[in-house]
Amino acid sequence: MKKRIKRIINIIIFYFPDVQQFAHFVKYVYLIKTRSSFDAAWYYGVYGDVLRHNLSAMWHYYEYGWKEGRNPSGYFNTNYYLSANPDISEIGMNPFYHYVKWGRSEGRYPSLDAEYEDIIKKSELFDVDFYLNTYPDLGHDRDFAISHYYRWGGFEGRKCSVGFDSEYYLNRYPDVKNKGLNPLIHYLLYGRDEGRFSTQDAENIKIIRDGCVFDVEYYLEANQDVKDSGQDAATHYYFNGLKEGRAPCANFFWKYYAKD
Repeated sequence: MKKRIKRIINIIIFYFPDVQQFAHFVKYVYLIKTRSSFDAAWYYGVYGDVLRHNLSAMWHYYEYGWKEGRNPSGYFNTNYYLSANPDISEIGMNPFYHYVKWGRSEGRYPSLDAEYEDIIKKSELFDVDFYLNTYPDLGHDRDFAISHYYRWGGFEGRKCSVGFDSEYYLNRYPDVKNKGLNPLIHYLLYGRDEGRFSTQDAENIKIIRDGCVFDVEYYLEANQDVKDSGQDAATHYYFNGLKEGRAPCANFFWKYYAKD
């Protein structure tokens, strides 16, 4: 028993020559174990040198790992957190400790993937019901639907709503495909501001609106119901007006354009 106690004391002294440092580590371990999921197995699997030297995974990350840019799990990215939160980087605080104690409740993201998934979740262009109904192979988990689209579905060309067609976007803009960025994320962060189209329909409507035939003022004056509804004239014409035989401009001869 005495030998065991002596061995434990020697281990503590080896790891923590300073008593205050040991006390802080004890608080750190308690916080991490009760509020988070430090993945020691993952840490050893990724960082074999820690395992070969028979070091405690949690202690290694606490003392050295975060300073070396290592991650405590597959869910938390150290370098991302420090880069996204310069206030934490400036004070030199262990980023995982900060995230667990304060960052998570403050709405800070643990990784870029988590940030991007939240952007998709909050976007009006991702319709989780549409996605699950269109692709029944995904089951019914709404959170999984978001993660699936971000990690796989978007790259597979799966549509995430009526307003965004992943396959069209990737084929229309091969530079996006080459960047390896989820198509909806690219559109939301860059593509929309760059004037890129989200669907083939959107591109066709733009062609109608900018063409020399379609007259917005005429169309709205000639179709009071469209004007009263507040709908975009070119959009209405594209989806409804054309089928209903409404003229896109004055002196438009349907018989001429309807010839075989």
